[in-house]
Amino acid sequence: MPGDSGRSLYAVTVHYMNVEHLLVHPHTPHFCTSPGQCYRLYTRTYYERKMPDATEPEIQRTSLAGAVLHLKSLDLDIDVLSFEFLDAPAPAALSEALRQLYVLDAIDADGQLTQLGKKMAVMPLEPSLARALFAAQEYG
Repeated sequence: MPGDSGRSLYAVTVHYMNVEHLLVHPHTPHFCTSPGQCYRLYTRTYYERKMPDATEPEIQRTSLAGAVLHLKSLDLDIDVLSFEFLDAPAPAALSEALRQLYVLDAIDADGQLTQLGKKMAVMPLEPSLARALFAAQEYG
């Protein structure tokens, strides 16, 4: 029988430090929704007063380098900074993602995808790990 502690692990990125870590955070009361019984392991007061109504969207709390690289790899002329996301991330987070991709040589100074960036976009990895993999291949 499932139990609901009222808390979940969420990946959160500190954008100015480029560090991702896991935080224990209260989740919404709609977390355990499968048919059957679910034992809620918190008080009614906690449920009514302290539980958030909605969880912060993942795009607003994690690194955007992978998503930006994927958008750039599409055969569309997309301006990432003015793209209409459903839940728009902070402009600073988008700028940081573009800076990261430039440092990794995935995009050039004009924001266009490089040959290396095209290879990185195909890899099912974070851009920094894909870059490390290609550097290891290059240097043996």
